[in-house]
Amino acid sequence: MLLFAIPTAIYYPTPLHPQPTFSYLGYKESDFPVAEAVGKRILSLPMHPYLTEDSIDQITEEISLPLKS
Repeated sequence: MLLFAIPTAIYYPTPLHPQPTFSYLGYKESDFPVAEAVGKRILSLPMHPYLTEDSIDQITEEISLPLKS
């Protein structure tokens, strides 16, 4: 994504259950394996009301390039 200057982010790399704020609930690593796996693979792409159709087309084209090769 950096190659094309598409902004990305990973908002929640650590699921809620192992965070200190929620320690009182008593959950431990591996209690929510799907949440833990998703946090390692998901990233966010631009999404906001000011995104133009041209920008959407450009982002769509650029992120699909690896799939076409």
